[in-house]
Amino acid sequence: MTFRITGLDPQPFRHLFGLPANELRKLGVMRYLVDAKPGFPDRIEVRDAEPGESVLLLNYAHQPADNPYRSSHAIFVTEGVETPAEYIDEVPPVFGPRVLSGSTATA
Repeated sequence: MTFRITGLDPQPFRHLFGLPANELRKLGVMRYLVDAKPGFPDRIEVRDAEPGESVLLLNYAHQPADNPYRSSHAIFVTEGVETPAEYIDEVPPVFGPRVLSGSTATA
């Protein structure tokens, strides 16, 4: 079976790139300068942001349907990223060291 994992489209976030911190705060967004790796998983390129990069922490509605399954969560996006990642028949390395929802680890 073939599978595909893609990053988020950067278009909905572009208006945030480069905004002053006070404007971001009004929108409920926080800017961080990455100071550790891993720690800031970018959802566009599906990778850990590198130390020194600027990322935005924001709430993202990943299931916006108007039903009981509606859901959103905090995510990081790296400022200025233009192209979403695409992985075909492989899992992005960023997933390796993390516990994923509903997954179990065995030794």
